[in-house]
Amino acid sequence: MEVTLRTCQSVPFYACGGFDPSVCAHGFSTRLGGVSRGVFAALNLGLHRGDSTENVQENYRRFCAVLGVAPQRCVLARQVHRDDV
Repeated sequence: MEVTLRTCQSVPFYACGGFDPSVCAHGFSTRLGGVSRGVFAALNLGLHRGDSTENVQENYRRFCAVLGVAPQRCVLARQVHRDDV
């Protein structure tokens, strides 16, 4: 499976080849193309890191717009970096 870097509306993201975007909208974000500042610059998608909720919501809106999906339809995970299962 090929992974390619794409840019839409000044938001770069990675996408996998072989998926029909009308059936399976997907993308892997970078840190570019968002509104967050400082240590969170620019496309911060972390709601619980200290960035303002408004910035994170706008970043999700921008990222979802390039994928053609509504932010409410996103499937998110809460990743924890630990050594236990």
